[in-house]
Amino acid sequence: MRSPWTARGAGAARGVGDARPVVYGPVHATHEHRFRAQTPGTLTLRQFIESLRRWTPEMRQIAQIALTRTEAERQRYLQQFHAGHHERGAGPLDSFVRWAYSDPRLDAVPALLAELDRPEADYADALEHEADVLVTMRGEGKTPAQRVRDFLALLGVEGSEQVRAGLAGIMPPGTPEPVVIATLRVMRRRWLERYGDDAFFAED
Repeated sequence: MRSPWTARGAGAARGVGDARPVVYGPVHATHEHRFRAQTPGTLTLRQFIESLRRWTPEMRQIAQIALTRTEAERQRYLQQFHAGHHERGAGPLDSFVRWAYSDPRLDAVPALLAELDRPEADYADALEHEADVLVTMRGEGKTPAQRVRDFLALLGVEGSEQVRAGLAGIMPPGTPEPVVIATLRVMRRRWLERYGDDAFFAED
């Protein structure tokens, strides 16, 4: 099976800023004396994406394995992990394991890493005004949790012919496809500029 980290952008997480604290999502612990959770809502969308650069090799390995498993397999592993933690003792990455195997947002990590590593050439010739308007329209009147979900849903959509055709339909006639694709990518950049302070783990 191809590793989820082999996609372009996977290298963005390697060996950066080891001295800085690593942050990831809130984990609702069954045994609070062993597993310390972050306060839900304290990490913004922008902060979560930047924190990916600081994942240690051990964290990347845990996430890589979790990404190859189905939801049911993750749940079974987590149950076994909970059942055996008294015998093996608490570890420094226990909370991270619990998060990686319980939060479906882990599935977005490879695409987020690709965004971190995306070269400026990928944004060339984008229609900046159209991107701004579309982001405003899509985000208006929504809660932070809804906007975070919408941002994650935008990851990689330029690979969909249906999405490209839909966007081309509201752009000036004859807009070349590379411009449509670049505009979609700029939409994600504008989204982070405008809504990057939304709490990544906010719930409706």
